[in-house]
Amino acid sequence: MKAKRQILSLLLVLLMVWQGFSYANAETGTSGGTTVVASGSTGTGTEASAASSSTISGAGTGSTSGKAIENALSDVKLFVDGKALKEGSSFANYQSMQFKATIKAQGLNIQEGDYISIQLPKELKSSDLSFNIPGDDRKILAKGEYNQATKEMRIVFTKDAEHYSGTDGSVFFNTEIDKEVVKENTKTPLELKVNGKTVINHNVDYQIIGKENPVSFWKSRDRKLVELVDQDGNTHYLIHYTVSLDARNIKKVQGATDYENVVFTDTLQSDALSYFDVKHHFTDVNLKQSDIDTYAPVLRTGIWRSGQWQNGVWVSAPNDTDENRGPFWSLRDKQNYTAESSKDFFTPNYSADGRSFTYTIGKLNPDDGFFFSYYVEINEAFKNGTIYKNQAKLTGDGIVSREQIRDFEVSEAGGFLNGKTFNLQVKKVGDDGEALQGAKFTLVNPKTKYTKTIVTDENGIAKLENVFKADYVLTEVEAPEGYELDSTPRTISKEDFENSIAKGATVEVEMLNKKKEVVAKATNLSVKKEWVLDPALATNKPEKVVVSVLKNGVKDENLTVELSAANGWKASFSNLPKQDANGKEIVYTVSEEEVAGFKAAISGSEKTGFTISNYNGSRVVIPVTKIWQGKGPHPDHLNVQLFANGEKVATYTLNKANGWQHSFDMPKLDAKGKEIRYTVTEDSVASYTATTQSNPATGYVNVFVNKKNDNTPNPNNGGGGRNGGGGNGGGNSPSPSPSQPNPRGGDVLNANRTPAGNPDVITADGAVLGAERNAQQNTEPGAVLGAERGQTKTGDSSAMLLYFALFSLTGLGFATALVYGKKKKTVKR
Repeated sequence: MKAKRQILSLLLVLLMVWQGFSYANAETGTSGGTTVVASGSTGTGTEASAASSSTISGAGTGSTSGKAIENALSDVKLFVDGKALKEGSSFANYQSMQFKATIKAQGLNIQEGDYISIQLPKELKSSDLSFNIPGDDRKILAKGEYNQATKEMRIVFTKDAEHYSGTDGSVFFNTEIDKEVVKENTKTPLELKVNGKTVINHNVDYQIIGKENPVSFWKSRDRKLVELVDQDGNTHYLIHYTVSLDARNIKKVQGATDYENVVFTDTLQSDALSYFDVKHHFTDVNLKQSDIDTYAPVLRTGIWRSGQWQNGVWVSAPNDTDENRGPFWSLRDKQNYTAESSKDFFTPNYSADGRSFTYTIGKLNPDDGFFFSYYVEINEAFKNGTIYKNQAKLTGDGIVSREQIRDFEVSEAGGFLNGKTFNLQVKKVGDDGEALQGAKFTLVNPKTKYTKTIVTDENGIAKLENVFKADYVLTEVEAPEGYELDSTPRTISKEDFENSIAKGATVEVEMLNKKKEVVAKATNLSVKKEWVLDPALATNKPEKVVVSVLKNGVKDENLTVELSAANGWKASFSNLPKQDANGKEIVYTVSEEEVAGFKAAISGSEKTGFTISNYNGSRVVIPVTKIWQGKGPHPDHLNVQLFANGEKVATYTLNKANGWQHSFDMPKLDAKGKEIRYTVTEDSVASYTATTQSNPATGYVNVFVNKKNDNTPNPNNGGGGRNGGGGNGGGNSPSPSPSQPNPRGGDVLNANRTPAGNPDVITADGAVLGAERNAQQNTEPGAVLGAERGQTKTGDSSAMLLYFALFSLTGLGFATALVYGKKKKTVKR
């Protein structure tokens, strides 16, 4: 019995230990939450999924299975800021160095678990711990895994690579200086090995920059793309931009003491970018509320202070002078430097085309500090190395305008084999199947507002390459000349792109345009002849002159007439077609055959009639014509001025009564016998665009054409900022005017910044400000908003009560057994 009791006690102890272990495992054994930083494929052109963190059997860097595959990597290179590393190159701790190589799998007798070993030198480390290399069908053909202890990056092939027969691909990942090894500036060889063989060996100047530059006006971006999956399963690739502003260090206009009407403007310079802002309904994407807030535009305000982190607490320097300032800068509360700066969402005032936004700061106090944070989305199938541009601008009274253009180069870890991208091809044909050139289309992603315009070529083809897989709307906005517009929107879905893989990953759309029915429109025109004769000459008028009608500047031999005294030197043409065979408008003018001894001056228009003045000798005729274009009423009169050698000598009022035309009869020479240079101007008219047409060959000169501008109201756009937005009203009719002759809070900057120096000197793009901070610093309080976000606990504690009950029951049983045993021993004694 004693032995049985002991066995029972032992079993109860084991049960108690097992329950405790199960409980602990339930709390700590679950995986972390999904990271928002992409680490995987970027080159396939498909909608990539988040990189898997799982490993294949025997494929870990610590695994001894599999064999090293020789000749699988070629063209191995290292790049710093897009430039290939070479002998004597410099590499700073705020920069990133990228490994790039061509990878092949075909014909190498690869088995699952085989690998390529890439050994980094001790001076470098990789922040990319794992990534995938997929093929066209999105199957994972290899995985990249980094061993932080040995600094080996191992590319391990999967089962799907064993029978791969496609073309070569690429592999790439990022490295940086290991500051635990390189603590000061040093020059030493950088030796990179593949499968134990040296492939790169260059002397490199490693530079350790210890102090960040003071903040001025600086635009930055995170190095990594953000990969965000919405609630509909769509993947969005985002660039995180930040803009820092310290009023103490921006350039001011000399003598200025107040800084008013300060405005921050941001402009997307790459067509593939669009702003990502679901919170303010600019982007129509289905996100959970936490993601809506995470990726919304954020503004922090306070004062920039120098200092450093000590045991997780920000400690400001005594002051921010060069002698006493700390190595880092952080935006702090103005009243309490130990506290983070205030944070709030801000509302960008987006432009009508969505390509820019403004934020009105208004009055800028001398020590004001700002930190803007916002996201933009890439709307095309990008590849590693693709560069996107964005611009920030600061303007205002009392400050010197400043622009910052910031490049973002896609530099993600990953790769692809035989990678393809999606294309869209639109073919435009006519009724008889003929190719139509000049059809213009817009391709719009209605969720992100990304818009791309394409035009058909001489073969009737409009092609767009590297299209990101998404739902689009294709609309014809301009038809080929002579054809009817088909503005019916056409939907191109993600499924269309999936189904196009068998056709070379190109979605093909054919669209028909019908010819316009040309409606016969007619016009009439008249022409008259006037003679301006020099009385000092005995020249006689000819008996007749031949006048021709020009259609769009070209003489029509079938439209000529003889003017003479018999018809009063007048003629007219009736029922002239206003459109050609393609429906294009015909513009009519006139000319005359040269008359010996005379020169011609033509005024007037098709609508008001033409006047041809012939002059000779010491006289000169200067014609002037006014043509109004655009719908609606026009001014009922307009003054024109005649200048002789720059001095006004005459003014004439053009109106409907005189056919909006006039001819100035003036002397050819001045009192000294020198030829006078005449010029004509007109009063300027608000809300009109003025142009001048002249054809000296025919004498049809000084033709002033005023086209009414579109009456586009100025929207009363509000906007974020300390000064409110506003709009203009009004509806005044145009009035001519005389003219003259025409002769974040607590954020330690993890941004692009240069080493300490002049804060107003803009350095070359790619110089990273403050990026030398290690990951530990970024995770301390006050780190850059959204950078290296932590993982979310996913442990399930729903069974905690059950575990506690079982544990208690086990303990009670064990105690009962012990007490019972002790009583039995007592009885025996």
